[in-house]
Amino acid sequence: MKIAVFDPSGSHGNFAITQSKIFDQDQIEWFIHNNVAERFYDIGIAQPNNKNLHCYFTKKSKLAFYLKTIRLLNNSSWDIVFFNTLQSDWLLNFIFYIFIKRSAFIILTIHNVNSFFYHHKNMSLRSFIKNRTKAIALKKSHFNVFSENLKEQLLKYHPKATVFVIPYQIYSPTTTTPVIESTKKLKIVIPGSIDLKRRNYSFILEALKNTSNIQNIQFVFLGKPIGLGSNEIIHEFEKFKDSVICFKHFVSKVEYEKHMLTADIICGPLNRFYQNDGTTEEYGKSKETGITFAMIKYALPCLFPEELTVMNEIKTGAIFYSSPLNLAQIIEELSIDEKKLNLLKINATINAQKFDRQNIKRLFTNQLRHIV
Repeated sequence: MKIAVFDPSGSHGNFAITQSKIFDQDQIEWFIHNNVAERFYDIGIAQPNNKNLHCYFTKKSKLAFYLKTIRLLNNSSWDIVFFNTLQSDWLLNFIFYIFIKRSAFIILTIHNVNSFFYHHKNMSLRSFIKNRTKAIALKKSHFNVFSENLKEQLLKYHPKATVFVIPYQIYSPTTTTPVIESTKKLKIVIPGSIDLKRRNYSFILEALKNTSNIQNIQFVFLGKPIGLGSNEIIHEFEKFKDSVICFKHFVSKVEYEKHMLTADIICGPLNRFYQNDGTTEEYGKSKETGITFAMIKYALPCLFPEELTVMNEIKTGAIFYSSPLNLAQIIEELSIDEKKLNLLKINATINAQKFDRQNIKRLFTNQLRHIV
């Protein structure tokens, strides 16, 4: 199988890494941002002189990169062309879809389902290009989404579409198998930027205020503050001193991995709805969260607000809270009930194994075989 991966955004390197794990390296030719290529070099996916790696470095060189990609894709035959995002650079994406040959078997990954099917009604040139690009993509593409829930949502808009499910990240047992052991403190991590638009930190704050054995608990916020109110909420958490670790800068890969690999449980304090590009996304139904895939990659259980929809495959590794007081009660119980915590960890590992390389590749290949 000959595969091309076109990922011009530079912001979805984790998914490109997932693709590199699912498919054999000699099958893939990469068309990517240099930021993603640098990550490939760091973890040994590719070398800088790899002839199957095509990169661009700056915005000024992006048009030339698109034109080069179109030319190379059109001048060769490919079994699959993965297009990893359509969220930005609408004019360049319009050019891509206009000039790519009709015979190309394109699988476009949709990150925000509702936004993709939203028709912009204002009369600006930007909105016109967005609408036209999405209309052409609908005719020329098959689709990939990150979960079965998103597939179900996409099929409501486009019942005849071919939709694959390749998750954003997969389970890697050689590096992520957790060690179940008794620790002095219950370590809870919240991976990702501190962003009040996406997450409800007031629940966490109130839960900590209502936790009687706070000395036995440690929250780690694994991301820098972004947006209005984020620095203020960090200031409030810092009042808990040794029970909370916060970062005011970008968290390095080494620091991130250290905390994720020694965590007991994740907390995902997500707001149910998220405003995006003129429409509303719902986490777990039309948009996935990186927290879900942190559960899978690191085989960890997670605490979620009860109104959130999560994938069926991971539910036995999740606990749902209804209020700050309820969250405080759950945290207290987990900090003293080692048996319950270990059972959650075992369930999380069993769930994560559903998303290993072999299973994801088998599901994708079986579906592809019935289409091509």
